[in-house]
Amino acid sequence: MKRELGTERCRLACCLCSENVKCNGCYSDNCPDYAQCENRKCSIEKGFLGCYA
Repeated sequence: MKRELGTERCRLACCLCSENVKCNGCYSDNCPDYAQCENRKCSIEKGFLGCYA
């Protein structure tokens, strides 16, 4: 487990992703899919840290 990755805007546990080799999560804009992520877009537009808020 990569605890430093924590959880992200959608509350998925990036720290548990076995496919995650170099992604630092959507807070860092380093996620390969960050431009298409609806959870990320929505929470940013509304000024929330994540869609859980």
